[in-house]
Amino acid sequence: MTKNFIEKSAKFHPAWIVCISLICMLIVFFLTQLILPWYIAHFGDFEGPEKVDSLFLTIMISVIIVPVIETLLCQLLPIYLLSYLKNIPYWVLIFISSLCFGLQHLYCVLYILYGFIGGWILATAFLIFKKQKDYFFAVVLTATIHGVFNLIMSVVFDL
Repeated sequence: MTKNFIEKSAKFHPAWIVCISLICMLIVFFLTQLILPWYIAHFGDFEGPEKVDSLFLTIMISVIIVPVIETLLCQLLPIYLLSYLKNIPYWVLIFISSLCFGLQHLYCVLYILYGFIGGWILATAFLIFKKQKDYFFAVVLTATIHGVFNLIMSVVFDL
């Protein structure tokens, strides 16, 4: 099923994939906000990344540097290395990539889960973009999705 989804989705214009991925990530964010009061009541504070006082530094770090590094480490590296093994299903590539992405967000349990789901969306987008063109194209557009999402979180929601 995942293979068919990736192949059918690769027929869409990349801008649609970017928009749909961002919408999915925002939905996950809003769903997380619904369970946040329960999480805080049972587990304590919801810790996230440390805030930087400078808007310029925030944008440089969370919108440009971190998305590129995390895309290279959490999408490109595991997917590229595992693609050398024959007949690895797409869902396994997505799962391992998502696990890597979730474990990059060790602030608290909810953040790891949130990162895993966001990583699933980014890994799926990465594979669609790779199917459309190549790894470079996939890295650039996946990092763009991640960067735009972080920009929305940093500027609009002050997170």
